[in-house]
Amino acid sequence: MISPEMARDHVVPTKHIETAALERSIFHLDGLQALKHLDTTLALPGLTALQWVYGAGQGPAARWRPGRACK
Repeated sequence: MISPEMARDHVVPTKHIETAALERSIFHLDGLQALKHLDTTLALPGLTALQWVYGAGQGPAARWRPGRACK
């Protein structure tokens, strides 16, 4: 996983080019460590949607939904 600074310098410029060429785009973040890139990813002007999965070993999906109790 790269740092947020490296992502801004090396990944974001490419994503600007890719999303500009598309009518709709979706970006996938995988795992808890990817959340450090959330704000930078959401700031992409051509981004239509974002998908995030919490990753293996993080309990059931209900744990990540607000207002849901998890046992």
